Amino acid sequence: MIDSEIVVGTGLRITVSKDELSSKLAIVARGVSTRTAVLVLGGIQLRAEAGQLHLAATDMEVSLRASADAQVAGEGTVVVPGRLLLDIARSLPDTDVTIGTVSGSIDTKGMLGGVRIATVSGRVHVAEVGRVDVRAKSGSVDIGTCTGECRVVVTSAKVHIAKAQRAAIAGVSGVVLAEGVEGAEIKTVSGKVLVGTTRGGNISVHTVSGKVEIVVPPDVHPATRLRSISGRVRCE
Repeated sequence: MIDSEIVVGTGLRITVSKDELSSKLAIVARGVSTRTAVLVLGGIQLRAEAGQLHLAATDMEVSLRASADAQVAGEGTVVVPGRLLLDIARSLPDTDVTIGTVSGSIDTKGMLGGVRIATVSGRVHVAEVGRVDVRAKSGSVDIGTCTGECRVVVTSAKVHIAKAQRAAIAGVSGVVLAEGVEGAEIKTVSGKVLVGTTRGGNISVHTVSGKVEIVVPPDVHPATRLRSISGRVRCE
């Protein structure tokens, strides 16, 4: 498993077989520049239209292109880090790969090692990951399973974490729902925070004027530190 960094903001959404994607990326990746201050020259352009995914890369001396059959749910064009994308494709299991950036949204499927996502608005969904770092201004963040640290920084958004070893969440307003975390550190200005823990880890929640609710099974005894200056705190 490897790390990936994804910046979203186009309407592109495709599904393509892992083997097909890997083979085409291996061709165009030879045209990616590794010694340049111009970031776009280190990337691979993905363009989706009419049932085809077109890939292109150049170092200003050599230009390479390739195409692959794909299910195109949303046409568009995006440039992503070339070598990194190739490594990601090779490390994925033998299944279809979905790349999505619909209206500033992203959806990842399959187990990934480490993911970093930055978006202004839209929906972020990560199914399974070793560790994740999400930065968003608005919209929603949905994390399925995170076996390591799950870090989320938002301005005004709904954050949902189904399962994580440790959650570190910071936000101004919105709703934070962390269902099955072993440990958590959450800081908000306002909104609602609901935390459910299954083990006796450390749970720290600090809010200025929000509502905090912690749900703990009878046989679990976590170390809790809950603070709300003008809101409501409940632990059961």
